[in-house]
Amino acid sequence: MKNTQSAFFYLLAISCFLQSRDRKRNFIFYWLTIFFFVAAITSKPSTVMLPLVLALCLWWREGEIKQRDLRLLLPFVLISLLASGWTIWEQKFHSHATGADWVQTPLQRVLISADAIWFYLLKLIWPHPLIFIYPRWNVDPSRWFAWIPLVALLVVATVLFIKRNTALRPVAFAFAYFVITLFPVLDFFDVYFFRYSFVSDHFQYLASMGPLALAGAGIVTAVEKIGVHRLAIQAVSTLVILSILGALSFHQSAKYHDVITLYQATLAQNPGCWMAEYNLGLALKNQGQLDQAIAHYRRAINIWPDYVEAHYNLGGAYIEKGEFDEALAEYRRAIEIRPDEADSHNNYGSALRELKQFDQAEIEYKRALSLRPQYVDARLNLGSLLLQRGRIAEAITNLETARRLQPNDATTHVTLALALMKNGQGSKAAAEFNHALQLAPDRVNALNGFAWLLATAADDSVRDGKRAVLLAERANALAGDNDPTILHTLAAAYAEARRFDEALQTARRAMKLASRADNNAVYN
Repeated sequence: MKNTQSAFFYLLAISCFLQSRDRKRNFIFYWLTIFFFVAAITSKPSTVMLPLVLALCLWWREGEIKQRDLRLLLPFVLISLLASGWTIWEQKFHSHATGADWVQTPLQRVLISADAIWFYLLKLIWPHPLIFIYPRWNVDPSRWFAWIPLVALLVVATVLFIKRNTALRPVAFAFAYFVITLFPVLDFFDVYFFRYSFVSDHFQYLASMGPLALAGAGIVTAVEKIGVHRLAIQAVSTLVILSILGALSFHQSAKYHDVITLYQATLAQNPGCWMAEYNLGLALKNQGQLDQAIAHYRRAINIWPDYVEAHYNLGGAYIEKGEFDEALAEYRRAIEIRPDEADSHNNYGSALRELKQFDQAEIEYKRALSLRPQYVDARLNLGSLLLQRGRIAEAITNLETARRLQPNDATTHVTLALALMKNGQGSKAAAEFNHALQLAPDRVNALNGFAWLLATAADDSVRDGKRAVLLAERANALAGDNDPTILHTLAAAYAEARRFDEALQTARRAMKLASRADNNAVYN
């Protein structure tokens, strides 16, 4: 959407600027140019090269660029500089385009940029194969053939500059426009996407207008010279081109049917794409295909051993499978690669907790919070661990902090309610359970915990047998009527409501289920 929107305003800006050359109405069109340029650049910053494009248009139409024209272009240059500065800052500090993936020598950047220019031009001439993520080039300046694209580019640019006022003038214009418009997406700047590849088809949408317009004009000129009926040729050629491109687009769109199809198609054409392996793993995990997800995470790691996100999510997949030792190894590796990643410490703590290594788990949760004090999940996990270890006051402090940071999270309210129950603060616990059920009416642990509180609270003002029965029956229905813990709560609720026969029957059934499952914890 933003590509189409920015191109629309970009072309309007060029049109208004050219119309502003009419002295009778130059003022209004000049300001419209500025307006549309701002609209274009706020839609997508890749339109920052418009001032140079406008200068190129002046050269094309008037044969020269006067000093007055440069003054007229100054506001556009200032807008471009501001937008460029903001984009560079955003890529570095918000998108985090920093680190080893963006470390290249100036010479490598020049060579990669030359490669990219020829890549885009050749894709316009022969758009096959089209790949969602192209292979990332490893350019070595010490190899002589790495210089071929740059030398060829310089030769072409030199010839076209020398012949700029000859019959090659249209070619010079189209070539200059193409290179100028591509400049923001070349390797002279640190763009986050360059982590995966130095090129992408959508990067050349604006730039492609130059060569395509040249090709169209060339076809029309050739037709006129050979004396063929112009309108007939235009109609036939347009129909043929649209049919071919339509068929190709239809074929290409099948790759975008869904995320899994997209990344499978990408890997078929670019087997070394670790990002596609990783994202395919995420998509498969979301569908519950854990074994396949693990296989793709591992392939991503085989391609890039220091891929923190892959280690981190592989650890999460192992936790879901109950393979905690394997999860620990992946989280440890993620922390070795990036010690300041709070998510890795938090999930490492959760894996340690499952293995009952509570002291080390607490350390990891606290490390996560030292790195990211507003980290709600780590705060909630720490509070839950402290509650499990019987350190109720500390648990409540952490859980209240988590609630303040994320007041609309039902899990936080339930866990805090359980801590308050253990601390003898029944009325406050009831308020937390109520809030949790407002946020998630079918939350089973909230229904069960609240029912237990209403059935067993020492405070008469909190106990409410009738409501306890309603909550426990709802929890039991949602749990499939086969959870001994919930049935135990339901028995207590029946007893509080003085429905003793049902209480006794339900308690016996709970004990029977617990015995079968070798789980007598609720009776110990």
